[in-house]
Amino acid sequence: MVERIDLTPLEEGVKKIERSQKECYLRLFKLENELEGRRLEQERKYRDLVRKVLEIDNELNTKFRLLGEVILKLSKEKKSD
Repeated sequence: MVERIDLTPLEEGVKKIERSQKECYLRLFKLENELEGRRLEQERKYRDLVRKVLEIDNELNTKFRLLGEVILKLSKEKKSD
């Protein structure tokens, strides 16, 4: 009686589940790679932005330092007049 039981539908079901699982893992792997790529892109953009902000800050510091020096020089010249 046990020999007469057809296990083919069960075997096909298991194979279908395995294929589906492999497809899910493949999609998950692709999504993880895409996410990593986006993370690296965002990190690069952040670093570029920070670099630009620091460059602007350095330029402003230089200009304000020069402005301060000029003001001090003019102040000394005015006092000596």
